[in-house]
Amino acid sequence: MRQKRVHKTTTAPDDGLPPVGGVGQQLSADTIVIARASGDAALHASAAGCTYAFTIRDSFSGLAAADPQRHRTLNNNYAALKHFQGASSLKKPDIVVKSDAAAEITGAVRDLGWHSEPALPGRWPHNAAHERWIGTFKSVVRAAMLQSGCPENAWDMAV
Repeated sequence: MRQKRVHKTTTAPDDGLPPVGGVGQQLSADTIVIARASGDAALHASAAGCTYAFTIRDSFSGLAAADPQRHRTLNNNYAALKHFQGASSLKKPDIVVKSDAAAEITGAVRDLGWHSEPALPGRWPHNAAHERWIGTFKSVVRAAMLQSGCPENAWDMAV
């Protein structure tokens, strides 16, 4: 419900940028932090020890994926981005990835040879469309976990 624009009397403001023309041209990425402190990690870590979920979303199609991770590292994000785009993405150097200024995301994008478009550090919003999608994603995962009766520490399987 929150992803769709419902107010029909006005149009969305023009940001002056050309529209995204196809699948895989513009991605957005962010990391969901499940547990920040070591005490939180003991309570909220999955059975596999994951405390992060790296999320990727295609801006054109809305297709998205989440990768549960034990650590936020450049190598984990590199593998997740490469898997999301597929092998043919290495031949497409014009992929733009919007994200926050996290070094593990921008570094993975740079290592893939794509263009990173990070937000300014300490400024809000970082990536409004992706943040809104994360809110919806969390709600869907919560509902799926509650309805299925899965143990709480199996959240990484639902993600």
